[in-house]
Amino acid sequence: MRTVPHKKEIRHWSNGLLVLVCLSVNVYAQKARTPGYDFRSAAALVASLENHNGQYLLSLTNNTERELRGLARLSLGTDTTQIEVGQLTILVPANETKLYLLKGLATQGEFYTLRLYNDGQALLYYKIAAVRRVSDGVLTQAETVALTGGGASINNAAPKPAPAVAPAVSHPVPNEIQVKIRIAAGAQPDDPFVLVFELSGQRSLFDATLQMTLGTTKATKPVSINRQAVVEFNTPGEVGDGKLAYVLTRKDGSIALQGETTLDKLFSDDVLTVSDIRTDKTGYAPGETARLTIMLEGGSPEGYRLDITVHDAQDNQFFSTVLHGKDGVREQPLLLGLPNDAKERVVVKFKLYDAANNALFDSGEREITINEKP
Repeated sequence: MRTVPHKKEIRHWSNGLLVLVCLSVNVYAQKARTPGYDFRSAAALVASLENHNGQYLLSLTNNTERELRGLARLSLGTDTTQIEVGQLTILVPANETKLYLLKGLATQGEFYTLRLYNDGQALLYYKIAAVRRVSDGVLTQAETVALTGGGASINNAAPKPAPAVAPAVSHPVPNEIQVKIRIAAGAQPDDPFVLVFELSGQRSLFDATLQMTLGTTKATKPVSINRQAVVEFNTPGEVGDGKLAYVLTRKDGSIALQGETTLDKLFSDDVLTVSDIRTDKTGYAPGETARLTIMLEGGSPEGYRLDITVHDAQDNQFFSTVLHGKDGVREQPLLLGLPNDAKERVVVKFKLYDAANNALFDSGEREITINEKP
């Protein structure tokens, strides 16, 4: 992959196809795996937004063998409320990085939501993350663009519980049906995301109906639950504010289950990425010990595994370790002893996996500067 390097940068890459954010969340991915941050696998496409002293730089890296054509929609604001600042047409060649310097944004913010669509208007990538602040960097290689449209408000706060609806027939059994909703990749790279409803119950429920509403789209499918059942819906191209409502109705018309959530929450619940690798110094002398802090964004209910290797300037590996973490652990400290003969730089490479199924969430690298001896 050809990248446009700049200082204090984590470069993300993968040869895999994905299912983005993070909250940071990345989208070409495997069938039936949760989307990674960001072209539909956790690292096929990597996106980030940086604030360079008030100038916003959008970086899109396409790690696939096909060019990406489509539309990017961006919102800015707080972690709970954002304003859509506009959209732009994107074209990212295969295995390349494209930088867009966003001109004249009317809204500023510390958090952003990014949606990427293919030229068929199918949603390919979805990411919520903090804007990275960068004090230095190379902007001359970026294409300056002005966004069009914008103005819509997005609420990323946790949804309020759905109001109770009295069923036509009363069934006193509590928690008769449970549901887990997740997002998976489509069967083909350009297919939209799939909403997967995993239903379970202590008793069977036959000839029921599951209806979901996302944006202005409503879809209904029949379902019978014999202890467990799985129902899938393709996501529409336009998801509105991202609010998802669902109702499971029995054969007699009574409601067995209903609720609401948001795409934001679904993506952030099961998506984990490395947002930054921080150092305690800007540069090190050969033989020094570097204190690193690996920052994570998003969530992985079953935990995660982080594989680390470190290489010298000639790409010779001299260190490796494997870190494990539980969901909710957002920082991983790492002490790194540098070789006495280290020159120019060392490169920290990482691969982040879901502990439950070994699916790749994210991968990339971070350069550490080695100062010359006086």
